[in-house]
Amino acid sequence: CDIEWAFEGRKFYIVQSRLITTLINQQSEKLNPTKIGREHLIYKFFYESQGYNLFLDDLISSSYISWPMVELRIGDWKRIYVPEKTIKENHLKGLSFTKKEIKNKLENIQQIIKELRGISFKPVSREIIIETLEKLKKILGHYNYFDILYSEGIYEKDANDQRVVVIEQSKNVIRDDFDWIFFRENGLLENLIKSISTLTKVDAWKIRWYRVGEVKELIDKDKKISLTEIELRKKSCVFNRDNFGKISFLSGSEAESFIKKFEKELEKQDSATLRGIVAHGKGQKVKGKVNIIHRDYSNHQKLVDDMGNMEEGTILVTTITDPEFMPALKKASAVV
Repeated sequence: CDIEWAFEGRKFYIVQSRLITTLINQQSEKLNPTKIGREHLIYKFFYESQGYNLFLDDLISSSYISWPMVELRIGDWKRIYVPEKTIKENHLKGLSFTKKEIKNKLENIQQIIKELRGISFKPVSREIIIETLEKLKKILGHYNYFDILYSEGIYEKDANDQRVVVIEQSKNVIRDDFDWIFFRENGLLENLIKSISTLTKVDAWKIRWYRVGEVKELIDKDKKISLTEIELRKKSCVFNRDNFGKISFLSGSEAESFIKKFEKELEKQDSATLRGIVAHGKGQKVKGKVNIIHRDYSNHQKLVDDMGNMEEGTILVTTITDPEFMPALKKASAVV
């Protein structure tokens, strides 16, 4: 597992954990490849999440993710797959990072956060909206340095490498700011979307289904996306970033067809099976009632309610954890 931890009082807590599904299994080279774009690639499951709006997803795909990937969106759930070849390359790239480079990236992020904290959308203007979008792109570009695909490479070689410590400490320093920027109900991104809505007279809920370039065309050319297209995107869509950085986007029947074919190829590759290193005491067993809690980034209150209803000693099952899960982690006898 990729695990982040903390002490409170004299107690030890795991505050974030995720299966390391990107560790390379040498036998997987024998699996049948998936043909995506111009290459034959073996894709590995990276992660899944719920509650990201399409506008944020497009920001991440264009500014944070700098490697080939396929993102399948069905409703408000998304699953990310990365080529096995890319995982190996990023592990090696991570090994080249220095502590100085990592600290410089953190300083750049903190400076942009300071600038974003000073932004006011009153009065609403095109200039402020575009400036904010550019700053969001820059901060995501810098944050790319802290991705697990890089740090795993360092960890695999030496779990005690100080660069891993610096990366995890840096992520903890800026975590609250990132929550405010991207996920909070009254955070920066939500206020940006509302400001775009005010300027263009397009409902905010519709803006959440625009891509970044489409927002700029909406502001400058009054070019709107049809309600039919928005409904198609809400049902299913696909982001496919190739080796050259080009992002292809599909929605509607094209997306459904792509998803069906892609998942069929995954079955051939056996990529749906999770493999990794599990953190637990050797030979220890835990028995208890299972409590499934999903992390919905669009509905923080639901997470609070679900954790409040969780019983002491139950086994927590979730797709991913973060520090927001602390109340549930304190109650859980085990985490899956």
